[in-house]
Amino acid sequence: MSSTRHLVSLAAGLGFVGAGVTLAPTIANGLGKSMEEGRIAAVREELAATPRGAFETRIRDVARIMRPSVVQVTPKKYVRTWNDWGGVMQPAGIGSGVIVSSKGYILTNNHVVRGASAVEVKLADGRVFEAKVLGTDRATDLAVLDIDADGIIPAKLGDSTALEVGDWVLAVGSPFGLEQSVSAGIVSAFGRSGVRVATYEDFIQTDAAVNPGNSGGPLVNLDGEIIGINTAIASRTGAYNGISFAIPTKIAVRVLESIVDTGRVERGWLGFYVRDRGQDGDGAFVERLVPGGPAQRAGIQPGDVILGVDGHAVKDSRSLIFLVADLPARKSVTLEIARGGSTQKLEAKVESRPEEPAVQVGR
Repeated sequence: MSSTRHLVSLAAGLGFVGAGVTLAPTIANGLGKSMEEGRIAAVREELAATPRGAFETRIRDVARIMRPSVVQVTPKKYVRTWNDWGGVMQPAGIGSGVIVSSKGYILTNNHVVRGASAVEVKLADGRVFEAKVLGTDRATDLAVLDIDADGIIPAKLGDSTALEVGDWVLAVGSPFGLEQSVSAGIVSAFGRSGVRVATYEDFIQTDAAVNPGNSGGPLVNLDGEIIGINTAIASRTGAYNGISFAIPTKIAVRVLESIVDTGRVERGWLGFYVRDRGQDGDGAFVERLVPGGPAQRAGIQPGDVILGVDGHAVKDSRSLIFLVADLPARKSVTLEIARGGSTQKLEAKVESRPEEPAVQVGR
């Protein structure tokens, strides 16, 4: 049997979105919101007082906390499919999202809403809203939506850097359109890349069951905090085969804040193409330069090995890409390089990355 790994994004498949959606609001005013918030606060107190060993109780409480914050996302878009008579335009599938602010901001995946003429969001209480797309970021496959709704309860954003392999996590979303589904698993690994759904890939790998339709839904720790956004799976069938990938909050929070503040995500750029050195050691090998780019103007040459950026060691090409992306435009930085058996330092001025800007819509 072939060992080829198929990587699949998680927007729900065609043919499952035909049912109409009815408005069924159950939280209609501030009193209803207050009561629901009170129940959530009581559950959080119970969760805080529960010993970590009380596993089933923690799973149940975290699932209860998350449900009001997780939404179903239905993009109004069509994709071409083929049959015996040629190409046919069919409705695209659905995805998931999570409310992260009382102002109505929702995190989801870019691939869920990409190309949509409108986006519909269904809350856990049954209410349906048309959402504005505040902005998208193709480079991380994230998007931020905005709904004008009362009585919403945001989830808490957690620290993905505090996770360890073996930690239990929950995935919440709408696999195959089955809204408010919860699955559990553990963190399997960190720093996964090569999934080929984004430019900046630093995925959390888990074995929590996620399927088409889970895209954009939260990965949650046992403290009831979002620590990732479920995005893709490794599969030979197109459905869950035991490996799923989530964008960590260390990336998602920066994208969220940037889009809310400015409508786009600005990243640093120096204008070089690099690769790993492999067994030759740490650092990133410069293969070529963008003509006239910041790196070329600073004196970087093909064949140089970049060892550090402003005192931060460069382990490999991926670490260099993330280091540079986090730098603000117009900042001057010191690059430590190896050339011809010796090391030297060069000064470069960071520019804003020109490719793959966030797409601002409806702001």
